[in-house]
Amino acid sequence: MFKRILPLIPFVVIFFGHYTAANVYAAVCAPLSFQGLFLSIVGTGSPVCNGLLSIVNYTSNTYNLILSGFIVFVAGAVSTWTDTPRPLRQPPYA
Repeated sequence: MFKRILPLIPFVVIFFGHYTAANVYAAVCAPLSFQGLFLSIVGTGSPVCNGLLSIVNYTSNTYNLILSGFIVFVAGAVSTWTDTPRPLRQPPYA
C-alpha cells in the first residue's frame, strides 16, 4: 500500500510547505491591521520575510509544474487510449 502513496509524497510536502510559508508570511510580514500597515513597510524587506516569500514563490512554481505535467500525462494517455486506426485516403484518380 505504501508504494501507491509514495509518488504523492513530494506533492504533499510541497503543498504543505507552500501553505505554511504563505500563512507565516501573512501573519508576520503583512498583518491585517492598521498597525500592521506601518509594520509591513519595515518588515517586508527583512531577511525572514524575503526568505518566506522566496519559499512561497518556489513552491508555487513547483506545484504548477507538477500539476501541468500531470495534465499533459493524462491528456497523452487519453489520446492514446482513444486513438483508433483510420483507413488511408486513396489518391483521386485522374
